[in-house]
Amino acid sequence: MRKLWTNIGFAPTNFELPTESEAEVLEDTKDGDKPVTTSKTESTKRPELTDQAKKKLTGLRITNFPANISEKQVVRFMKDHAKPDIDGVNIEITRTERNSTQVVIFSGLTPEEILETSAKN
Repeated sequence: MRKLWTNIGFAPTNFELPTESEAEVLEDTKDGDKPVTTSKTESTKRPELTDQAKKKLTGLRITNFPANISEKQVVRFMKDHAKPDIDGVNIEITRTERNSTQVVIFSGLTPEEILETSAKN
């Protein structure tokens, strides 16, 4: 940094730079920030549902579909990921204010199908 400042004729007046020996000890980091470290966070484990709670599952909500997704594409997704025989499933498709689409399945899936679908996605 000192070399660059010397080349352009800059002399700091309102702060002091570390001496050459201190500068050697300091880590060279991008833009003088703290060293960049990567840390992996463990994924959150879902709590185990009791059998009684599983029996109460009646619907499924899937969010963050693209805003311009068609009903046909939603049905194809549901057939591929939730229930191949989707004719008896009641689906509500809602366009949200945040430029996305939300799909709610409020009947036609068993609790086992709901758990299986949510575990896939």
